[in-house]
Amino acid sequence: MKTPYHEQDKDELFETIVRWSLDEYEEDEAEVDVGDALHVYFEKAGPRHWCAVRDEARRIAVRMYEPEDVEEYSPIDSLITAAVAQAADGVWQTIAEAFGLNKDYVESVMAHWHEREKDEPIPEPAISWGEFMLRYETEKAEREADKAAFDAS
Repeated sequence: MKTPYHEQDKDELFETIVRWSLDEYEEDEAEVDVGDALHVYFEKAGPRHWCAVRDEARRIAVRMYEPEDVEEYSPIDSLITAAVAQAADGVWQTIAEAFGLNKDYVESVMAHWHEREKDEPIPEPAISWGEFMLRYETEKAEREADKAAFDAS
């Protein structure tokens, strides 16, 4: 009997997901909930930025839907891209709303941490709420100045 999917490393789990999505699993294999297995896989693979999540989803879809393939900018690729982007945007919007802030500025201040790869070290020590708000207000002022300059031209 194979290792249960939630205990597999990410590479073995990837292959398990593909087998089950293509109905090519072995009869004695423990049942796999493909949706849950995909969630476990993404947690193990660890992409953080929505573009990296999209790229990983595309890689999985190519294997799951062969021989049709999933070409970049195809309808299914566009669906994956839009869904992943909206999920990320929804997190930023939720955080911003919880604190009564503008999502775009929150995302910009947090990009330093969010855009790093999973295995990269944290770029700098954690910041205090005061430092976060200082960076937020600086970002807001810079964007408002840029907009005012653009509107004046």
